[in-house]
Formats: sequence, C-alpha cells, structure tokens
Amino acid sequence: MKLKKIYFFVLILINFSYVFADADLQKTKTEVEAELNYPLNFNISIYHFLKFYKLNTESRYTELGFSLSLKPANLLGSFNLKLAYIPFVNFITNTNLGTGWSYPSLNFYGISENKNINNLQVIKPLYFSKFFFSLQGGVELYFDLNSQIKSEWANLILKTIHIINYKALIPLKNTDFWFFDNDLGENRNGAHYAGTYSIEYNMPLYLNTIRIELISCKNLYKPLPFTKNKAEQLWKFELKNEFFFKVSEKTCIKLQAVWKTAPIYYNYKDEAHFTQKIINSKKNIDMFFESVAISLIFKL
Repeated sequence: MKLKKIYFFVLILINFSYVFADADLQKTKTEVEAELNYPLNFNISIYHFLKFYKLNTESRYTELGFSLSLKPANLLGSFNLKLAYIPFVNFITNTNLGTGWSYPSLNFYGISENKNINNLQVIKPLYFSKFFFSLQGGVELYFDLNSQIKSEWANLILKTIHIINYKALIPLKNTDFWFFDNDLGENRNGAHYAGTYSIEYNMPLYLNTIRIELISCKNLYKPLPFTKNKAEQLWKFELKNEFFFKVSEKTCIKLQAVWKTAPIYYNYKDEAHFTQKIINSKKNIDMFFESVAISLIFKL
C-alpha cells in the first residue's frame, strides 16, 4: 500500500514537471486585504500567486495561489491551481484547511457542533479540536471583450464557473450538523454543486471595477431519513455586488453587498433543531439581506 502511494506521488510530480518544463515565470503578486463586515465580522487575508506562462505566449499559463485568512473566530489556509491552456476555458481546483474557536456569550461560533438533544438545539463550541476541510474542482468559462476590441473602455468580462465541492468538519460523522463562520449551523459533511454567473466591467476611472455575481448551490447528498426539514433538497442562491475604487496603483477600496436565499419555516422557535423545522408549503424559500462589507486591498 505504501509503495502504491509513492508511485502515485511520483506520477503527480512528473505531471507537474511537464506543466512547468516549457514555461517562464513572468508574474508574481501578493495582496493583503483588510475587510470589515456588517453583521459584525472582520477578516485579514494575505494572498500570493505565481503565473507560469508558456513560452512566447501570455494566453496559456498555469497559476498557483496561496492564501491565509484570519477572522475573529477562524483561521483558514488555502491552495489554488488554475490551468489556462484552452481559449475561453480554465480548469480550477482549490483546497482549504482551517480551524476555529467560539464566543458563546456573544453567540458567535467560528466552528461548533449543532446537536439535536431531545429535539432541542444544543450548540457545542469547538476549540481547535476539529478542522474544516474542503476540496473542489471544476471548470471556468469566460469571454473577455478586450481580447476582441483593444480599448481601455472594452474591459468587459463574462464568466461562469461550475464546481463540485466536498466540505467537511473532521473528525465528524456525516449525520452531524455544524457551524462554520457563524452561519446557520445547517452544514453536514458532503459534496455540493456550485454554479457562478458573473459580469465584470473595468474602467479607467476612480470607480475602477463593477462586478455582479449570482451563485447557485445544491447539496449532492441525500437528506437524513428521520428529518422533517426538506431544506437540504432546495437550490440556494447568493447575489453578490462589488464595487472597486482605485485609490492608487497599489491600493483599492472594495464595497460589497450580499443577499442570500433561506428557507421559510412554520416553526421559528430558536430552540427547535434544524431537523425538526417544517418548511412553509406556500413559499418555501425567499431572498434576504446577508451582509455589507468594506475592504482595503494593498498590492505588494
């Protein structure tokens, strides 16, 4: 078994050597972002990426990205890989690993278990005892108007991304629910589909970029057989609006507003656990305001 793992690891290295063997490292960039959200949350992140271009072309490249993010109750690291070798198509993959802590007195749960005890909701804070893990891969399709019309006013990008994402709290059973980053606590270990549709316009103005994203999500695992709640079968959507203001060549300000869909329940009692809530049969889902944020982004 160990010998097979060694062969598999060597095979991966050989494939990466073919990717980078005929390439020139032409671009690296590091960004530091400080973000303040309402409802109250804060994030400091560092992102660094490297681009390996194929010789004599800038349209074919491999991009590696590394990031580290710190929030009031979470620490998260990630690795990203993008392969751009086919016109208008990129292949992407991403891995995240992190942990967290909680502030029960403030009802702020970085990583916590959401337990069902006697049909009541009991939240158990986790302090570094478990880890958040996610692995995703998919395809990115895009159209850049600037590739057809060479003008500083023709920077219009249409993009759609389709990924399969497995996320989990480890070690934890697939039947257990958990909080991550103070969300609704309705997460379970398993695979998800996410489709993103975005339009982005870049301008040579102080208001440098406008981006609108619509994200659709669907759980790929089956709901628990004993649950009364059918929310895990629903499609969920997120609408994200972002405005980037260029302060200088290496500094910009980002304003972001997010709306998300959520199920409408007959039972709104806080003490009712997720599995015991019953969805409204007349209108089972609606869109609500999620957050607004302001960020300072520094390019090093």
